Parts: sequence; structure tokens; C-alpha cells
Amino acid sequence: MKEFTSNLDWSKYNPKFLEHIINTKATTLGLEIILKIQPKKMMEVGIGGSQFMEQLMPHYQGEYVGVDGTASFIDYAKKKNIPKTSYVYGLMGDVEAPVVDLIYLRHVLEHNPDLEKSVEWLSKHTTKHVLVINFHDWIDQDETIRVGKRGISAAKRSKNFFVGTFQKYGLELKEDIELPDKGIFERILLFSK
Repeated sequence: MKEFTSNLDWSKYNPKFLEHIINTKATTLGLEIILKIQPKKMMEVGIGGSQFMEQLMPHYQGEYVGVDGTASFIDYAKKKNIPKTSYVYGLMGDVEAPVVDLIYLRHVLEHNPDLEKSVEWLSKHTTKHVLVINFHDWIDQDETIRVGKRGISAAKRSKNFFVGTFQKYGLELKEDIELPDKGIFERILLFSK
């Protein structure tokens, strides 16, 4: 597998830039899964423009923690002043964050150069579940690619490698759902302890 390095400086992007990936069937199903589980405390890693949090909070009774490595995204979310929310600035794998019942990641893991370090961090910070939404083909082959005009680095992983890494840290695959939407094939993976 080619070496992966993340070259993207998210601070150059307006949080609204990420809206195109939030309004899909996968997001709706992700919300439904979280609301069915009703964790007392959940964390979203990679909050972007905080659109997911805005969709979730009117229906969710628990506490929400948003984690992002881009200060402007954290500031943008804080300005919304939504009750029962808190934020942590830093990168998954390196930042100190609270332990929660469920962690939600949407199009985050493929931009992280060290999947094992990330999954180990996820395992330490959840008591029950990790909900991952990603493009279907990101979990089907091992390679690094450059995406779109911006040249975003993304590491594709085989499903066996991906699931095996989660299992190594005590997280078993409970659901694997493939969803085509607007020509985009996304996949929802729910891992549980």
C-alpha cells in the first residue's frame, strides 16, 4: 500500500463547503440509528460545518461532544449556541476527549494516515458504539488516491483490513448497510463492544 499523508488544510474552507455530504440517505439513517440507541452522551468526530449536530439536537435528549482539528469549524459550531453541546479542538488519536456511549464519524477515517491509531483512540473513548459512514468503495480496496480538484488525500482500505482493525480493539461489526443515493454509494458500519 502506498504511504498516506494528509495534505489538506481544512481551515481554508468555509464550513458550508461540507453541506454536500450531509444531505443523503446515509445521514438520515445515521440519525435514525443514533436516535434508536439514544446514547446518554455521544461524540461526533469531524464536525465540519456542524450540519449533522443541527439535524440531531432537536430530537436527541443526551449530551453532544463535537471534535474537530480545525479551529474555525469549532468556532462556527459554538456560535450556534445549542444547549447540551460542547467541543474539543484537536485531532482524533491525539486529543484528550471524554468517554461517551457512541462515536459518530462521517467521511473522516479515510483522511487519517494512521487507521490503527485512530481506531485505538475510538475504542478508548466509547463505552458501546462507533458509527462510521463512508463511501462504499473506500472500504473495498487498499490504495491512496487524490480526490477532486482540491487534491484531498484519502486512503482506501479493504473491508477485511478495516473491520479487522476495529476487532483488534474490541469493536465488532454489528451492521453493514450499503446505500446508493444521488449516484453516491455510501456505507454505514456500526461497531459495538
